[in-house]
Amino acid sequence: MDMLAIILINSIFVLFPLLCYIIYNICMENSSQQKKEFFLDFALISSCYLIMRYGLVSSSLVPNLMFHIPLILAYLLNRKVSIVILSIIGLVYYSSYDFGIFVVSAEYILYFILYILKQKYKKLDYLYVRLFVFLNTLITFIWLITDESILDLSWNLIIVCLFYYFLVYLIIDIFKKSEQMTKIYNSLKDLENMKNLHESIFKITHEIKNPIAVCKGYLDMFDVNNIEHSKKYIPIMKDEINRTLILLQDFLSLNKITIEKDILDINLLLEDVIDNFRLLLKEKNITLKYKDMDDEMFIEGDYNRLIQVFINIVKNSIEAIGKNGAIKIEVNQTDNEIEIRVHDSGEGIDKSDMEKLKKPFFTTKQNGTGLGVALSNEIIEAHGGKLEYESTIGKGTTTIVTLKKS
Repeated sequence: MDMLAIILINSIFVLFPLLCYIIYNICMENSSQQKKEFFLDFALISSCYLIMRYGLVSSSLVPNLMFHIPLILAYLLNRKVSIVILSIIGLVYYSSYDFGIFVVSAEYILYFILYILKQKYKKLDYLYVRLFVFLNTLITFIWLITDESILDLSWNLIIVCLFYYFLVYLIIDIFKKSEQMTKIYNSLKDLENMKNLHESIFKITHEIKNPIAVCKGYLDMFDVNNIEHSKKYIPIMKDEINRTLILLQDFLSLNKITIEKDILDINLLLEDVIDNFRLLLKEKNITLKYKDMDDEMFIEGDYNRLIQVFINIVKNSIEAIGKNGAIKIEVNQTDNEIEIRVHDSGEGIDKSDMEKLKKPFFTTKQNGTGLGVALSNEIIEAHGGKLEYESTIGKGTTTIVTLKKS
């Protein structure tokens, strides 16, 4: 077999376990550091075993230089377990040659001294590799020139040594690049987690403003000497405070919003929503038309979450109108679904903005956070429903909520 084929076969045996480890390291980002270190040691030792067991050399007296590539990586990556095991394997492997175990022991001791120096001077990684390759190649040449029977292999050996040098740096570069890719991926993942964290914080703070604003409105009108005020306003403020506590619980967990479903009547829920806005509607001279359906319409849903959604929808309608307008709420039902349509006489939404409406942080308001619609959509989807919008500039917007009947 010619020298090129020998080099290629040995290269495959070197690279295959190491590439398997790199792929594992990139794909299994959630794997523990202990597992990754174990698989790295396993890959280095496997690479060494494949070369020794199946690698081809041009002569029984020509040492396989590529056997030392896993050892170089073990030193470079500070894998002490692999260093010990590969050094022992090397001593056993080369002890059968005429130059004896003492020469190989001296060679490996020299490598270990270089490793100690590398640990002390962290910036010497590449210098360490160069010295390792140079010493390994030099010792091989010295050994070979003492054997006149294989002097004719000198040109082949030069080719092997050159390729050995190239392969070492290729593998090291692959490891460096894979490490950089992993770091970049982890950085992107951290940024995504930070974005989700900020998004969750903004969601909660945005929605907390609604119940607090309602409480403030009633407190401004509250007369401690008026018993009717106490009976009417205190239960409403208590409900709003409970809703705020639920939102704060979401903030503490920072997980996807949880839904606690129970049987509830949509008519009663919408009446509670409208009660929250009666004063504001009167102040802004906005007429809200809603006809309570005679039929009871039950769904299986989370009362606090759904009232949160409809408060946000009505609030957005009021803000779109400003003053002197109308809001109409219609409820329709089929055998399987209930459809709630909230139409306002506001300025409407541009078609290009409609496509972005459910995206977090997108808003057409000057002081908006762009999270009310995103959070509402998340809640409705958690109920297995749909949140849709229809709008015409100058004619207003219709918000359509579709929910499954219980």
